[in-house]
Amino acid sequence: MKAKGIATPKSAKAAKVVEAKVVKAANAKPKKFEDKFRVGSIGRQTVELIVAGKLSNDEILKEVKKTHKDSQTTAACIAWYKSKCRKEGAIK
Repeated sequence: MKAKGIATPKSAKAAKVVEAKVVKAANAKPKKFEDKFRVGSIGRQTVELIVAGKLSNDEILKEVKKTHKDSQTTAACIAWYKSKCRKEGAIK
């Protein structure tokens, strides 16, 4: 029985192409954690400052507020991003 929404290759050649794409994706180098966020976003700026490791949470918040004046970002948001960075292995 075939599952809905899952396409299966019709030929052996198509199956090899699909298998090659899966292997290629599995062997791809992981991107930097910062690249998961849109360029110019609060998340990207925050993560870049956290990974740089030179500023405290309050200093990071001040830098973010300089760039994004109308944002509602708080110290708790910065702490959340820092926790996310630790879980992803971007920082210790």
